[in-house]
Amino acid sequence: MQSSHRGNLMLGQLPDEFLRSNAQTQREQGERASVRAAEALATQESSRNPASTAAAQAGFGAQYVTVGRLSVTVVEARLAKNYSMLGITRMDPYCRIRVGHNVYETETSQNGGKNPMWGKILYATLPNGVDSFTVEIFDEKSFTKDERIAYATIPIPTQLFDGETVNEFYNLSGKQGLDQEGQVNLILSYNKYQQPMFNQPYEQAVIAQSLQAAQQPPRPVITESDINQIHEMFPTTDKSVIKTVLTANNGNKDAAIESLLQMQ
Repeated sequence: MQSSHRGNLMLGQLPDEFLRSNAQTQREQGERASVRAAEALATQESSRNPASTAAAQAGFGAQYVTVGRLSVTVVEARLAKNYSMLGITRMDPYCRIRVGHNVYETETSQNGGKNPMWGKILYATLPNGVDSFTVEIFDEKSFTKDERIAYATIPIPTQLFDGETVNEFYNLSGKQGLDQEGQVNLILSYNKYQQPMFNQPYEQAVIAQSLQAAQQPPRPVITESDINQIHEMFPTTDKSVIKTVLTANNGNKDAAIESLLQMQ
């Protein structure tokens, strides 16, 4: 505070509550305190049961239903032709999986050409009555629409429902003809989990993100020693592929070795 010929004046930055009434300031302080308390409670509850927390935050109870989840590991593709401009540059392929009405994508394999590698694990809820899914491979373009270069409809193997993991190369179709566009390597598995059942679409949307995070299993810890140990058995297999197969098999070395043997 400083005096002048115009009276007392304040120098420096004005306080946040300047020109605010006491009632407004107290109300805002109360709102901030309520938010902090709610966040602390949500964090405490989510550590015990993330799905239940999402239901509670929506403001109602929920009944639980058993839902199936399909795990699709997109390992790599071996394509028949390079569809880039004049065949001079290498393609930048990515893979799109469609399960029911839901769509999932891998990252783009930059300069992957005819042999893109992704090593991407996708988790998809399996709706009742769905017994197949589609695979599409696109070449990512910079200035034009991405070009679909291969596709396939894959029946879901029945042995998945018995707890088995399937590691298979599936034929792709495209401009070269039916099953003539190369192959894609997928590792498939299936399990079940409990999901709250709600009556209102809005209520489902409110908790969808929380449920997805809650139901995704933690990734197994794969060490460099694990990868090197298996790489000694499969010296011609890229280490990134070995890591992907290990991850898809939840770190189980014996199952990973069996899957790699099927890929040879």
